[in-house]
Amino acid sequence: MVARHAGISPTTAVKVLNILEQRGMVERRYEVVAEGIAKEISVWVLRVDPYWMTDATASQIRSTTPPAPVLKTQKDIKVPRRFKHLFWNVDLSELNTKDHGPAIAIAILEQDNPHAIAWAIHNLDPEAFAVAALPRRGFTPEMSALASRIARKK
Repeated sequence: MVARHAGISPTTAVKVLNILEQRGMVERRYEVVAEGIAKEISVWVLRVDPYWMTDATASQIRSTTPPAPVLKTQKDIKVPRRFKHLFWNVDLSELNTKDHGPAIAIAILEQDNPHAIAWAIHNLDPEAFAVAALPRRGFTPEMSALASRIARKK
């Protein structure tokens, strides 16, 4: 993913990340995620330490943005396989954000999965969260408030 966002090859990305890790500028962590099955992945975290963070470096980091992602139409956006466990009673290939946005938002908010919530915020319309915020059985007031805040902020 680092390579894709930086617009470089995966081999180059690994070399650069290893150099940055040796310099203490990034840190590699391992997390277990659900992608159909539990799977361990590497997560790289930027370490912002005063000894290397100069004004010039901070300015460069702020001015560097990843290439714009290829925009998909709402109809093309599917729920990623890594969230399959949140939709155990639904065929993921049948879900899309345009036609099933509110149902996807409700299912994700009910499970309180931060990675899934982050994905939903980036991929669902505000209307999906507005519908999810409506009072419903089994949905706590906190979940409704969160859905309402997300809908307003988008």
